[in-house]
Amino acid sequence: AMPVATASAETTVLILDGSASMAARLGDGTRLDAAKAALHAMLDTTVKAAPDHGIALISFYDGCWVDVMTRPAPIGKSLKTVREKVDGIATRQYGHTPIARSLERAADVLNGEPGHIVLVSDGQESCEEDRDLCALARTLAARNVDFEVILVGLAMSKEQKEAVRCIPEETGGAFLVADDVEGLKEALGFAAER
Repeated sequence: AMPVATASAETTVLILDGSASMAARLGDGTRLDAAKAALHAMLDTTVKAAPDHGIALISFYDGCWVDVMTRPAPIGKSLKTVREKVDGIATRQYGHTPIARSLERAADVLNGEPGHIVLVSDGQESCEEDRDLCALARTLAARNVDFEVILVGLAMSKEQKEAVRCIPEETGGAFLVADDVEGLKEALGFAAER
């Protein structure tokens, strides 16, 4: 089923985890390959259903640095650039998982405008381990109109799921888990329809 086009004013900020653990094998490739394939499918669906829908891309792959790769722009105009940036993301040996910082950057990118954050990650915070992610999620949700985090957990352990579960809960988003490419495509298909 094709997703219903969302309001044109809304933006989706995609956050793709490029940390070292995303190089782990999954199916015929790596976790990162699977995430990229699922993101491309989501972009295809979105551009057909809602070409005016804003898309921005953030990733982390090097130490604890968060890379804002593209700013919000209508997907109909920015699809090629976003695709190239997604394809260019590569894991590095010392890539950590700065979840708190990536959510803060996503909030900066939205700049008070309504939006969804779709975070695809296979791990828990590994940069600022003392940060209270639940409190951060509450603060960001209170400060931003309609700020909702859809967290897609890839091949996560029970402990990792517990560590990040409150982020979607506190923002009124959704926590989706996937263990393979098909599961990821389904989860991101759902995220596209929110």
